[in-house]
Amino acid sequence: DVYKRQPVRLAKVVKKGRVWGIDIEPNLVNYLNQRAKKESLNNLFSILGTYNDPLIPEKVDYIFIVNTYHHISHRKEYFSKLRDSLKVGGKIVIIDFKKGKLPLGPKDKMKISSTEIIRELRDAGYSKISAFKILKYQNFLVFN
Repeated sequence: DVYKRQPVRLAKVVKKGRVWGIDIEPNLVNYLNQRAKKESLNNLFSILGTYNDPLIPEKVDYIFIVNTYHHISHRKEYFSKLRDSLKVGGKIVIIDFKKGKLPLGPKDKMKISSTEIIRELRDAGYSKISAFKILKYQNFLVFN
């Protein structure tokens, strides 16, 4: 459900450039491309990525990973590769469920603390530049 909403929201506020919605599920990629066409979002493109590489086709200013960080395995390698997809000064934004008992989100064992995310991204060569406390159930972290 998030995949169906977030790229659309971003495409509606991005005035210059493209928004890439990337997923490993072909049905979700097709859905988002159809929605972009239906809503005349000419800056929104959805493509199929892989478990190991999102296959971003051009360098970008921001990479948003929303509620899927916990699904990524081999995160150090994955995020090390992502650096090649960022423009100079580009940022990675991670929004994912906080660790602990929550009324929503993945199973408790899949939730990751902000400390773990920060450590993993640091190990992949990133620095935390912001940590927002505006979401009740999710971490909201920005790295460069």
